[in-house]
Amino acid sequence: MLKHVVMIKYKPDTSEAHIQRFVQQARDMFGQIPELLEIEVGRDVVEESRSWHVVLLTRFDDAPALRRYQGHPVHEALMVFNGPFVESVAVVDYPLPDYGRAD
Repeated sequence: MLKHVVMIKYKPDTSEAHIQRFVQQARDMFGQIPELLEIEVGRDVVEESRSWHVVLLTRFDDAPALRRYQGHPVHEALMVFNGPFVESVAVVDYPLPDYGRAD
């Protein structure tokens, strides 16, 4: 299993309505993209200068599944929608420990 973490910082003039639409559309990807096993989308509530505005936590079977998700038309459309408003993005991908799962 692979965890894919994305943190987004928006440009200062990005509207609240845009961010809300992005969050909902990101959540709506679940069930539309077969490789996406889990998604959690969160908004920052502390709002410090070092904070990021939105975080996406997603889970995939493996790195090839993540790449298929990234190339899926639903994901690509969301990136086109959000891209012009993004100031910066941070990404971390890491394997999830097994913890003795019985698969």
